Amino acid sequence: MMSHFSKIILSLFLLLSTVNAQKDKTLEQISAAQIASGSQVLPKPVLYRCSKKQGDVLTVSFYNETELPAVVVNYDSKQFMLYRTESGSGARYVSDKTVFWEHHGEANFQTEDKNVTCRVFGNNTKGHL
Repeated sequence: MMSHFSKIILSLFLLLSTVNAQKDKTLEQISAAQIASGSQVLPKPVLYRCSKKQGDVLTVSFYNETELPAVVVNYDSKQFMLYRTESGSGARYVSDKTVFWEHHGEANFQTEDKNVTCRVFGNNTKGHL
């Protein structure tokens, strides 16, 4: 059985988790507005080749100066906006069920129905983390 003190600690933990989640959503909304409004300099996209098949390319724009650093990823005729989160190494961006993780020129991009590993190609890393 939980003590009264344990119940208070658990309640505080749940409250802080809710507050942090709300703060993260607010920062995401601010960053999305900064990008959509054009108040941020449009970064040069970084291109990643995902297979030997021509046209299988991941195009990523790194917005490092927004309230919460973000990337805009274009892949398979779709566009995704993801937000930076903690990573043991490399740069990791998430939104809902989509993840973009980059480390030393290799990227992994996951959506609900895709999981591709890609490598940066060409001389196109300007603006890249």
